[in-house]
Formats: sequence, C-alpha cells, structure tokens
Amino acid sequence: MEKIIIETFEEFSLYAVSSGFKKCQTVPNAIVIEDLDFIQEVGICRDFLGNDLFFSINHNFVHIKEIFGNLGHDRDELIIRNCFFSKKLFFEKKIDLKFKFEGCDFKDKLSLEDAVFLENIRFHSCEFKNVNFSNAKFENLIDFWNSTFNEPTVFYKTDFLKTAVFSACKFEKNILFTYSLFQGKSIFRGAKFKNGFDISNAIITGELNFFDITLKNFDAVIHKDEINYN
Repeated sequence: MEKIIIETFEEFSLYAVSSGFKKCQTVPNAIVIEDLDFIQEVGICRDFLGNDLFFSINHNFVHIKEIFGNLGHDRDELIIRNCFFSKKLFFEKKIDLKFKFEGCDFKDKLSLEDAVFLENIRFHSCEFKNVNFSNAKFENLIDFWNSTFNEPTVFYKTDFLKTAVFSACKFEKNILFTYSLFQGKSIFRGAKFKNGFDISNAIITGELNFFDITLKNFDAVIHKDEINYN
C-alpha cells in the first residue's frame, strides 16, 4: 500500500483530523497509526518538567493524551503499523505507554538511549539499520519478534528486567550485549546469527533460551583452565 508522506507537523495534524488515527478492533483502548512515511525526525518524549508525554515531529509537539482523548479512549497502547521512518526516531526519559511497531522500516536511526520503558514495547517484523540501546531500561516486556538487524548492534548497559524476546530475529552483522543485565527470561528461539554474537560480558541473573537458533560457522577456542569438570 502506498504510504502517506509526513514532512511537517501540520501534515501529521491533518492526518489526525481526517480520521487517520483509528481505534484498534482487537486491542481495547489502543489506537492505530498506519501506512505513513515520516521524512522528518520523530520523537516520543516528555516536557521539560517530565510530566506529559508528547509525539514530536521536527521539534513540534502534540500531547499523546489528546490523540487518545479525541477518540474517546483512555490512554493505553499506541500501535504503529507499516510505517517508514526515513529520519531518526528517538525515545526520551520515562515512557509509561505501551507501544507496538508492526512491519515498520527504520531507515535511519532508532535511539532508545537512556530511556526507561515502564510498559510493554514491541517491534514485530521490523527492519533496523542504525540502533542505539545504550543505558535503556525495560521494566516490562521488550519484544523484537521476527525483526531484522541489518547493521552491527550493541546493547550497552541495557537492562532487561523482565521478558526479552528475540525469537525469529535475523542478525546480519555483529551483535554484542556489553554489560547488559538479563534479569528476567530472555528468548532467542529460532534466531539467526549471520556474523559475530557476543554475550560474554553480559550480566545474567535470569533465564536464557537459545532453542533452535542458527549460527554461522565460527572457530572456537577452549582454554583448559576455563573448563569445569564437576
């Protein structure tokens, strides 16, 4: 389906007024945004006092609660489906809203740096290029099911406090979990690693599931002093 190009905040507002925002038929209190091509920077952030949550396009803001209020909804979940992000998408500060991205293509940069997600966030069947997860904290579900990471990816000091899902993901380049905390259950079922994969510096206090993964042929070296015979 052809995408509606969103270049200015005014175009986004017009999309909203013309019933572009839709109630989700299967998820109560959820709103769907779909088939858009954002060609300017997009942000999900809070005001300077850390109060209201905003949707930002090219540094112009709209209250997310207004988006839901106009459709008679309580604020619960924002579903963004089949959209292109041609410029950066970033999250800032504490995010207390559920998000689900379905079939989205992040052509530039996705930045979750220093963000704290209090609710579930899902990226299903998405395409990532340049990503930044440094110091992000996921206090609930983070789900990347069936998504593709096309460039080297580093989860640096990223905290996964509950369930983290990487099932059916494809990692085309190196992926590193450097000083990242896995506190809950992390699932890599059916994931495909086509280049390097390094979890040696992660902090693992929870459960990891690597069932049915695919690894490229790697050379491995086992040092005798690292073998536990007990």
